[in-house]
Amino acid sequence: MKHVGIIGYGKMGAAIFKLFAARPYSITVVTKTRQKALDAADGFLKKLERSFKRKSISEQTYSFQKSAIRFTHCLEDLTSADLVIEVAFEDFQVKAAIFHRLESYVDPHALIVTNTSSLSIRELSLGFQYPNRFCGFHFFNPIPLINLVEIIKTDHTAPELIANLRSVSGEIGKFSILVNDAPGSVINSILAYYYIEAVYLLEEGVMLPSEIDRIAKQFFYVGPCESLDIIGIDFFVSASKNAIRAGTIYPIRQYLKDRGNEPEIQVDAGVEIRLPFLLEKLMVTGRWGRKVSKGIYRHEDAFMDEAMRFYQEPGRSSGAEATAERDSLVALRLLYAVFNGCLFSLFHRMASREDIDSGVKEILHMKKGPVAMMKDIGITALEKNFDLLHQRAGKRFAWSGSIRLESILL
Repeated sequence: MKHVGIIGYGKMGAAIFKLFAARPYSITVVTKTRQKALDAADGFLKKLERSFKRKSISEQTYSFQKSAIRFTHCLEDLTSADLVIEVAFEDFQVKAAIFHRLESYVDPHALIVTNTSSLSIRELSLGFQYPNRFCGFHFFNPIPLINLVEIIKTDHTAPELIANLRSVSGEIGKFSILVNDAPGSVINSILAYYYIEAVYLLEEGVMLPSEIDRIAKQFFYVGPCESLDIIGIDFFVSASKNAIRAGTIYPIRQYLKDRGNEPEIQVDAGVEIRLPFLLEKLMVTGRWGRKVSKGIYRHEDAFMDEAMRFYQEPGRSSGAEATAERDSLVALRLLYAVFNGCLFSLFHRMASREDIDSGVKEILHMKKGPVAMMKDIGITALEKNFDLLHQRAGKRFAWSGSIRLESILL
């Protein structure tokens, strides 16, 4: 890939640009307006000049980037691009309109990918003249810290496209996994099980956010409450609602009056989960996370809990007092929520065991991946723990009957 086009220069677009700008690519960034293109170019050139004067970059790099990197508001300036990465606003109509125009400008052999994290790749591909050269190329936020990218394929995606994106991923220092199309993305869907279970614990009055995060860090680098505030409550809720559609493996489901509209095979673990009341409350009250200094936590000098009554769903009784048994059950719920998401993804063959294991391990900074952990625990102990959680926490943890765990894991 010699010439990369990037459509969109918001937070994610700018971070993706930095990845490619650090390598010897020609880059054309397309912004929404002419003024935004001028401002972005001015900001980039000033940083480039400072880096050169400080001798942070060589004269060769300075000269190359000054001539090879361009900012524009015109899609037609992508005519010579080999790879175009769309990072526009997360709206189906906005993206579809961009792709409709883009395909009339770029070469038929140019690769086109989208960074969407919540929309269906298959549905986006329907308007393409050449759907075989289109797929998802999903980066995770924060891009500098997470070395993972999902290559999201459909039935039309050409093997050559996948091979090229694997190569590009390596060139920009990212580890790639291959997943099937599912609104919400495969890895994000698995993470949603983890995040939503934590919110359920808050709603139930079991413990405060800081306690949940403390227990979660037995297994994961960062706790779910802290993660949600960093991601942004508004972004998570919007992505969750976008993902509620046919074909999703996202844990949130709509209850359909016509049961015939549901998938032919449905796993109990993917049916019961609703969008938690607390997330809707945070949205309405403008508590969107760290970016506005309050979300699940208050963000002052540190992450600060609110009183327990703030989190509890109306009508619920107070949570149990702190005990070793309570902490043990919470740890089990958080860990097995991640297991749940992995099993549901494997059941629907959304990716290989290896890619799901390495993808979740990378993004949650686990010492050992969840699939490997489940194999170590063993089928008998897994079933016992799922049965316990089914009884104590709800139907979403039910893995029994005709669907056997060994058929999914082994």
